[in-house]
Amino acid sequence: MRAVDDPGRGGRDGHRRAGAAIADSIRGPLRAGVSADAEAGRLHPSIAALPAFGELRQSVAMDRGAVELDLPDQQVSRTEAGWRLDLEPHTPADMWNSQLSLLAGMCAGTIMAEAGIGLLRTLPPADPEAVEDLRAAAKALGVEWPEGVAVGRFLAGLPGDRPSTLAIQSAASGLMRGANYLALDGTDEARAVPDDKKRHGAIAGLYAHVTAPLRRLGDRFATEVCLAVTAGDEVPDWVTRALPTLPKILRSADTLGATADRASIDLAEAVILGDRVGERFDAVVTSAATDRKPAQIFIADPPVVAGCEGELRPGTRLDVELATADEVTRTVRFRAV
Repeated sequence: MRAVDDPGRGGRDGHRRAGAAIADSIRGPLRAGVSADAEAGRLHPSIAALPAFGELRQSVAMDRGAVELDLPDQQVSRTEAGWRLDLEPHTPADMWNSQLSLLAGMCAGTIMAEAGIGLLRTLPPADPEAVEDLRAAAKALGVEWPEGVAVGRFLAGLPGDRPSTLAIQSAASGLMRGANYLALDGTDEARAVPDDKKRHGAIAGLYAHVTAPLRRLGDRFATEVCLAVTAGDEVPDWVTRALPTLPKILRSADTLGATADRASIDLAEAVILGDRVGERFDAVVTSAATDRKPAQIFIADPPVVAGCEGELRPGTRLDVELATADEVTRTVRFRAV
């Protein structure tokens, strides 16, 4: 990225419509079709360059040391034998769309950091111990991680249709500890904030959320800042007044959203495993216990990441017994045997 510009408020509606059209065209059930169209060379002209763009942006991201998590979806379906849990890997179109959003966020982060006003998404560099735990988990799962290959490039090369990828990508979430928001209020003090405090470690650069103003509160304000700054206008008062209050609100919303996501997954896993209490499984420890949750383990069939009792070391392979699968409390727990 060499320069950032915006056509200003006069082009706002048209560009929003164009962005929405691109995003909508590669979202949901259509994404596999878009990937197939790209492979067959019949993409619509408006997004014909998207595959090359996405591949190039991902390559550039790996070169600068970025880390991109890509957890495969878990799909619950009913069969004659009962409920089944399968992995639904993301398509190439998902990656292209992600790269488009990431670039927009990097541009927005640059605009606001240089202006000293706005809302940045920040993340400290990954803890070396978290990287070593991830290496241990990969080794235990039988997934080769060649020496000298950076963590981001290793994760990007994992096949999305393998259960081990779910385990490794889940374990890699430990690299994202410390994610936060930084509000810049336009003062000299805001402009003087050290660069390392403004950066997003996984992106390996400046970053902000701006691509989903309808579903993310912070995007609405960050987008207005970028539009005002690039047009040479004053940032609206309603935006500047809100900026200092947003980090706390957004942290709370992130926590609530993560809790809801986890509860949904826990319920699905409890239903799937409900009639298998007492059975034994081969497992790999993906993360150690913390003050708030037990150690996490991965079993391949069905593909589940769940809590396990005991002081367990990441990367350890062990036999576990399903102790609890309660759909009422949405609880799945294993114990080492």
